[in-house]
Amino acid sequence: VALFLGSLLCVILIWNRKLAHESAERQKALEEAKANADALWQRKQQLRSIVDNLPSLMMLKDADARYIMANKYFETFTGNLEEDVVGKRITDLLPAEIAESGVQQDELVLKTGKVQRIQEIRYDAAGEKHTLEVVRVPLFLPDGSVCGLVYMGTDITERLAAEQALRRAQMEMYQIFNAAGSAMRVIDCN
Repeated sequence: VALFLGSLLCVILIWNRKLAHESAERQKALEEAKANADALWQRKQQLRSIVDNLPSLMMLKDADARYIMANKYFETFTGNLEEDVVGKRITDLLPAEIAESGVQQDELVLKTGKVQRIQEIRYDAAGEKHTLEVVRVPLFLPDGSVCGLVYMGTDITERLAAEQALRRAQMEMYQIFNAAGSAMRVIDCN
């Protein structure tokens, strides 16, 4: 009986040591997983901060062109909160005649996997007309297939107005110089 109890005690001690070793390995794996989760959360917060502070509309869309993310500028420009547009398509947010060109451009990027750059006319939440310089960039899976796209829309309305004013001023100066003919001379003081 003593031999049996000694053997049983030995087996229990060996089993207990094995369980303690496995428990320590699991604890280490849990700590690593928590550290990875913390690092991932921090990285997500950093990226979100960058995206939300961009001076352009920015959206992510999935392979079905449904919104999966929108930045703060998008919310301000459109008057739609991110949580209200996630899962929706552009056709759910804009009238069909306005949304159609966006649908076509999204489909082109999703089908070809190529970046598209165009200018679009859009109206903000207050109904004011804006010209946006839009870049649609495909997102890829590791196997190379397209899984979505990034939409970046930069408001270039003021820039276009300034360029038009500059062209108008240049044309006026050209007309003044032509009308003055030879009566006007440019003198170099150096």
